[in-house]
Formats: sequence, structure tokens, C-alpha cells
Amino acid sequence: MAIYLRPALEDFLGAGAILSQFDPWALSVEAQVAAWAFQNAQANLSSIVMQSSSGCELIARGFTSDVLIASECNVSTVIPVFKDGAYIPSSL
Repeated sequence: MAIYLRPALEDFLGAGAILSQFDPWALSVEAQVAAWAFQNAQANLSSIVMQSSSGCELIARGFTSDVLIASECNVSTVIPVFKDGAYIPSSL
């Protein structure tokens, strides 16, 4: 049985989105590449995520809207905060 490496493109781009807010000279080379990848993918982010392995799998299972929502940037007005053993929404 073949085992295939399936890197999570959406995680890499998500990390890049966060890292792109920092001074690139303060980042490791790996972090710089993630930030660069996000910056270059940002204009077509939904399309790229939809074409990724995870995106294709979710779309095939009927979760297209979830993939589209997950590829939106800077749209949430709340953040999860861990309190009393659970994540609860907190306003920004």
C-alpha cells in the first residue's frame, strides 16, 4: 500500500497570512516563504484552496460553502478564547 504525503496547503497559507503581518527580516526563512506564499495566493485564495486536496475532498462531500468561508480573510469580528476548559467567542 502506497502512503502519500498530503501537506495541508490551507494550514501553510493560514500561517502565511499571520506571518505576513510581521517584519520579514524578523522571520525564519521558512516563515518568510509561508508569508510570501500567502501574499502571492491572496488574490485567488478561494480558488487555490478549492483546488487543494482538502478542498477537493470537502467539495466532493458537499461542503463547498465551508471551503469558501474558510478561505475568507479578515472577516471575523470575534476570536476564540479558551476559558474554563472551552473555547468561547470574544469580541475584537
